[in-house]
Amino acid sequence: MPVEIGQRAPDFTLKNGDNNDVSLGDFQGRKNVVLVFYPAAFSAFCTNQLTAIAASQGRYASEDAQIVGVSV
Repeated sequence: MPVEIGQRAPDFTLKNGDNNDVSLGDFQGRKNVVLVFYPAAFSAFCTNQLTAIAASQGRYASEDAQIVGVSV
């Protein structure tokens, strides 16, 4: 089922780069979350997108938002 912009996303838990569980619900009531889905972090296209997002990190911080990237 698709999630619309502004709609609450269903909770999920995934492993982070340190192999620790991270749940979307961990941020509830603490931070806004920007979910970024990318299929292949090793591709030039995804690398360019992630570089652009990182360059805008201050903008997200000013909105009290945490960027959470999800990849395969």
